[in-house]
Amino acid sequence: MALASMSEIFERMARNGQEFWEVVLADDMDERQVSREASMAKMLTTWQAMQDAADSYTGRKRSVSGLVGGDGMKMRQYTFRGCAMTGGYVSEVIAEALSMAESNACMRRIVAAPTAGACGVLPAVLLPLCKYEELTQHQLLEALYVAAGIGSIIAYKASIAGASGGCQAEIGTASAMAAGALVALRGGEGEQIGHAVAMALKNLMGLVCDPVAGLVEILLFLGGGERARERAGIAGKAQGEKQAVAQKPNGSGKHIHQLLPSPYVGAGSPYAYALRRRLFRARRSGRNPAAADT
Repeated sequence: MALASMSEIFERMARNGQEFWEVVLADDMDERQVSREASMAKMLTTWQAMQDAADSYTGRKRSVSGLVGGDGMKMRQYTFRGCAMTGGYVSEVIAEALSMAESNACMRRIVAAPTAGACGVLPAVLLPLCKYEELTQHQLLEALYVAAGIGSIIAYKASIAGASGGCQAEIGTASAMAAGALVALRGGEGEQIGHAVAMALKNLMGLVCDPVAGLVEILLFLGGGERARERAGIAGKAQGEKQAVAQKPNGSGKHIHQLLPSPYVGAGSPYAYALRRRLFRARRSGRNPAAADT
């Protein structure tokens, strides 16, 4: 997509009398030289892939390291029993985010939104909402276009890669996409979507990655669940500032590289390497890798 800023989207909305999602749709049609129907069919495929990933989750698989597996199902059961303090929608958001991130760690099919590591946030906000509100397929596709436009702008102006910008870039972008999409679904207008994006990004500014044994699956697995929960709250408070935020994660990412050897804080430490060796030795010997360091 060629969209360069939120301001550009707002200007096109005003000039052409379009909604946020329509601006993104038109840009996709122009860039890929496809019809409106073809663009929406592609987005529908994406939505169906998110649904399939959620429906096929069983919680029986573990990641190669053994660090991740089964927790999404535990949260689903906890939510089903009605024990969670948050209850209802927010509990299901957390459960869905954990399940989706777990599926990624276990090498199952997911939708990168915007990356595989951050795949749990956007579907976790949208999928449970279908149980609580009567949403048409077209409304959901509109929300996905909003999310796509937000992700495209952040990728253009800053970064969506955790390796170069830390978790503030990767999970931060997914959080901004989810917050904006949810505001759009609730009838929010352009600047309200912008407010949600700004709050989501500022909420995660400076967040670096701190892997376990040099592996990022734990922090992305748990971080995705927490960020998805927060986005559900931010969408209801989208009345703050909106501009000059998308560039900041890029600047913060550069400062992270100056201050630390890597945005992955503990990835190269001697302890990380030693723990990783113990984890994989335990796996080869048939023991539970998750208990290898206890």
